[in-house]
Amino acid sequence: MASLQISQLPLPCEDFSIEIHSTCFEAFLEASAEDAFRAKRLRKLARCRKPKHAAQLRALADILDPELTQQTPQTLASSRYMRDLRIRVIGAVWQLAARSHLALCRYDIAKPSWVLSPKAFRDATPIALKAKLRADLLRAAASIGFDGVPQISGFLIAFLHGEYTEFDDSRAHLHPHFHCLVSGDWIAVVEAMRAQRGYKPTAASLTPIRASRKLDDLPYALSYLLKSYWPAKWKGTVSGVGTKRRNRDHRRIPEPHHSEVLLWLHHARPSDLVLKMGLNQARGGFTMS
Repeated sequence: MASLQISQLPLPCEDFSIEIHSTCFEAFLEASAEDAFRAKRLRKLARCRKPKHAAQLRALADILDPELTQQTPQTLASSRYMRDLRIRVIGAVWQLAARSHLALCRYDIAKPSWVLSPKAFRDATPIALKAKLRADLLRAAASIGFDGVPQISGFLIAFLHGEYTEFDDSRAHLHPHFHCLVSGDWIAVVEAMRAQRGYKPTAASLTPIRASRKLDDLPYALSYLLKSYWPAKWKGTVSGVGTKRRNRDHRRIPEPHHSEVLLWLHHARPSDLVLKMGLNQARGGFTMS
């Protein structure tokens, strides 16, 4: 029997609907307008690309264009699809958190070796990135005395995200990373990863593991786990000040890189972006294993 995909999670009841309880959740019309804008940008880029690549860009544009595809496109490149997926997945995670009665911590895990040039990013795969995170977690668990996943209480669920960073010297990179919700002994496992050589801070990744322990506004905190877009940010020396700064304001990734990210996501499945540890998925949602 084939395993269930996260896209098959049911729509949550109103008590656990991020669409209702989050003040910053995107409306369907906003998502539809975003898909139309993405389709327009993809077609524009296709005009200056080689035939094979141009055909891929135009095909994705047709899939995203609300005038041509009125039903929600079944692709991670679609804002409409991501909206529906976020409602289902975050609702299921919220119900899991409510049932577990365990202390929760949200982590951002951004391994420095995952900082990639745009060319290297095209050759990376979400499945490979997820496998590396899983291996690092198991290595950390063994370092603090756990002999396999069944011994570890609680759960960890991680969602792949990405960020494009521009520098003032015209360099740029993409940094895939994971947003995680963690409970029980898995918190100690993630903390143990800080001792691994691969998670030491570097100039490209100053905080490879960042914890958020105060999750008072749970709908907002959980909405951060699975994002509907990948942002661009700027890092460099501030003119007239001489200090290095990082602009935290989110901007759209510039072309051609934004369209390349959309193609990369289009070739992935929702399950490729999610790592579950100590969790099973049933038709009704997530359960601790």
